[in-house]
Amino acid sequence: DLLSRPLTVLLGEEDNDPAHHSLPRQPAAIAQGPHRFARGQRYFRTAERIAGERNAPLAWKLISVAAVAHSNPEMAPAAAALCASVSP
Repeated sequence: DLLSRPLTVLLGEEDNDPAHHSLPRQPAAIAQGPHRFARGQRYFRTAERIAGERNAPLAWKLISVAAVAHSNPEMAPAAAALCASVSP
């Protein structure tokens, strides 16, 4: 089951611009939330809800990174720290 596999949802807390030039704006995307930070939170909450409904384990973690918007270079240190902490 997908929910029982380890997964970290890593979100930048400042990735909250509903007018960002590359933010998907199709109706289905907008229904998920006004910006990427909200959409990521919704994704995780949906996994929590489904795991609860199925009485299934959830091995996912949600981590928010302060002061990071939609930027790979700014998110990289947090992602690298997570990778360094994972044992094979």
